[in-house]
Amino acid sequence: MINVLHVSYSKSGGAGAVAAQLSRGQALLANYESDFLFASESNIKNRPFDNMDLTTKAVIDNLIIKKRSWPTLFTLTRNTSDELLSEKLVDFEGVLHFHWLNGILNLHNVVNYSKMGKKILWTIHDMEPFTGGCHNSINCMNFEKLCSGCPAVKQIFMPQVQKAKLEKNGLLSLIDNVTLVFPSRWLLNNFKSGAPQCSSALEFVPNPVSDIFFEKGAHDLNFKKRDSQHLVLGFVSNDLNDSIKQFAGVIEAVQMVSKLVTKPIKLIAVGAKFKNYPKELNFEVIQAGIVSDQSRLRDLYSEMDLLISNSLSESFGLTIAEASAVGVPSLVLEGSGSRELIENNLTGFIYKNQVELISKIVKISESETVMRDAGLNAKENAIKHWKMDSVLNRYDKLYDNLL
Repeated sequence: MINVLHVSYSKSGGAGAVAAQLSRGQALLANYESDFLFASESNIKNRPFDNMDLTTKAVIDNLIIKKRSWPTLFTLTRNTSDELLSEKLVDFEGVLHFHWLNGILNLHNVVNYSKMGKKILWTIHDMEPFTGGCHNSINCMNFEKLCSGCPAVKQIFMPQVQKAKLEKNGLLSLIDNVTLVFPSRWLLNNFKSGAPQCSSALEFVPNPVSDIFFEKGAHDLNFKKRDSQHLVLGFVSNDLNDSIKQFAGVIEAVQMVSKLVTKPIKLIAVGAKFKNYPKELNFEVIQAGIVSDQSRLRDLYSEMDLLISNSLSESFGLTIAEASAVGVPSLVLEGSGSRELIENNLTGFIYKNQVELISKIVKISESETVMRDAGLNAKENAIKHWKMDSVLNRYDKLYDNLL
């Protein structure tokens, strides 16, 4: 019997959702006991009163330390630990499977648990554990050079960022009996560059896609029964105004595409409402809002001919994997972890810049057969790599290595 305790700050968000899915999946297996320990139902932004000390530190990180122009999350003061939660982990016998630790545990805790002989596997979901504080460095590679001159923070805080980075490097070098897991090879390779002294086992295991996305989708529908009168494009993000996701660039591109294709275009936009649509749009936008119901999200994917992912940086790229599970191909910006989810021109399509985004949409839209075949290939790829049982089997082997 394998006893696993998943630990993450909240049960929502990317890391929390992965932890919850893995725990639920393992709990259904005969040879597992699995539970999920979390501090909050949601993130700090949605539930600020769950932990006022942490909320205060988040305000300091975001409004005082970080530059307003820096587009991603930054953590310098929130690497604290929750004493009550920490005590529970000390008493736990089994595999501790860590996820998002900011606000509940820090690297000192991880080092201490490893010295106690705890069996630890840590799925690292972004870059913060091995940078001076940024959860995604975008194109900055200063984390390879001790984060000197950090572009994410105001100048007065740059020495503190470098100090934090030096401390993390030292602590990471001490956790040699902890297995570190990354959802993409891109993130794993960045870790190797940013923490070269770490001797822990490094593994790649992709994130799972909920089984509900495999139940029904575009692959099950008669292709001709879909909205063949329109080219239906899709874009999915929690917040359409997130500058990392670059939805504004997609709007600009589709404006141009609408002048170059014969079919009228529909764009299904999933996420918090975008604030800066042009006054005149050449195409129809269906604003679905934030969709938390997975069945509804699956059905929205099924209406799409093509999903567009224009994100500057992704550790994995869950929306691409979900669309693939439904049988919808994606057009993905080159770079970061999301690139790994696509085999170009087979399970989806890759582009490098705005000009190529426009030309690729036009070219792909000229053949329904190309889109359909790519969707079928994407579905097959999703079943092979991201279905829950496949991901659980990979973790099962890693747990065995720890026990």
